[in-house]
Amino acid sequence: MYPDENAKGAVQITLGDLENLKDGAMLNDQCVDFFLKYVQIETMGKQFPDVLHTVHIFNSFFYQKLAQRHDDDTMDASTAAHSRVKGWTKGVDIFSKEFLLIPVHSNLHWSLVIVCYPDAKEKQHPMILHLDSLTRGGGHNSELVSRIIRRYLNKEWRARGKGEEEEMFSPKSMPAYRVNVPRQQNGCDCGVFILAFVEKFLTEKPALLEKSQVILAAQKRTFATNDGDGFLRKDWFPNEAVEELRTKLTALVIDHIASTLGDDDLSKISLTEAYNSYIKELDYRHFLTRKAETKAEKDRLRRVEAKEEERRRKEAHTVDEETADETEKDDEKDKDFEIGLVKDTAPAAQIARPKRNQTTFAGSNWLQAKPKERATEEPKVKVFTGASHRLGRADPPKSAPHTIQSLWSTPSPLAANKAMLLERHNRSQQRVNEERLEIQEKTRQHIAEVKVNSENKHSSGTSTLLSRLEDIRRRPKNRESDSPF
Repeated sequence: MYPDENAKGAVQITLGDLENLKDGAMLNDQCVDFFLKYVQIETMGKQFPDVLHTVHIFNSFFYQKLAQRHDDDTMDASTAAHSRVKGWTKGVDIFSKEFLLIPVHSNLHWSLVIVCYPDAKEKQHPMILHLDSLTRGGGHNSELVSRIIRRYLNKEWRARGKGEEEEMFSPKSMPAYRVNVPRQQNGCDCGVFILAFVEKFLTEKPALLEKSQVILAAQKRTFATNDGDGFLRKDWFPNEAVEELRTKLTALVIDHIASTLGDDDLSKISLTEAYNSYIKELDYRHFLTRKAETKAEKDRLRRVEAKEEERRRKEAHTVDEETADETEKDDEKDKDFEIGLVKDTAPAAQIARPKRNQTTFAGSNWLQAKPKERATEEPKVKVFTGASHRLGRADPPKSAPHTIQSLWSTPSPLAANKAMLLERHNRSQQRVNEERLEIQEKTRQHIAEVKVNSENKHSSGTSTLLSRLEDIRRRPKNRESDSPF
């Protein structure tokens, strides 16, 4: 039993509960209640005793009993629910507390409800905070949970003689907010997350939790930008802190069980070795948590710089607009820069009507046609002066002007180069023609030789055939005489 058998609300913890503390396992009710009791006695009782008197923490079975299905027709559901748990707060005035922490265990999931200022004093705003490590689609229904809590508070308020109001705690007087707290990355750490919520909330809560702060924390994807403004935000703590808390809880359970065993018990030796092993792992987990927090702080500073840069940019843009407006006003006052339309007082008959979409400006000479300047230089014409061979003509045309005639007959380096190129072309063309004629002649000779050879072969073959026929003809017609028989 923790803390001991005689203590009120003692929690029974055994070696079998260690199976629920392994990685990948969900926490059971005993593990959750054990750590909640540890926080009240060790953390709050020794480090923050003043805060402990302003907080009441319900055990993990309270909400399960409160939300239990009601089948009795003799009383309404809210009265029946209150009757099941009305003795759980005997001797405790929950309305004198500033915060009520209620673990919610339903459908294999854990979440945390924090009732803020149930009997609100000056500058205090009664609220219900729902801290769920899963999103709305996978976690608990915040509206249903808050409705069950309000019904209980209304019944408890009347049972303690605080008043006769039926709806002392309504959605309007006590609104509920689903705060965007850190999210779990698996399906088994929800129980460890609510323990982290409890520990962080009690050790970091401000002296006065303002409604505006909660509304900002309830917005989607809200991160801290100011120093110390990470309370109830998505970057409230890294996921490494949850892994560290699981290791810490395992070590606490092992140490408590070992302390209940005698010195002659052999199990105590094994538990002591396991405890030392978890302490070493806890140091490593703590190192990873500090590393993740350092990275988160750098990200926060980066967001602060980006926000400050955006603010400076907007201020500079506003100053530029104001400067532009002042400059425009000064230009309007300056008569030297004004441009107005001409108001001519001459008779209408003497006024030349301007063309459409054409404006005559004062002091301008834009409409006066400027005389076109004639070219005084003679056009430069380059004429080919080489031999007439597809590239030009040797003699200029008779109808050419005098200027072109003079340019045509004037020798130039370019004309000499063209003549040299033309001469080279003619020589190469002549060589090509000669080679072509030579090839044609050789071809004719080869054809003649082949023809003569074929005729000789034909004549020789024909003579051989004739001689053979002649031999056959000369043989005796009676072949029997030649027979040896």
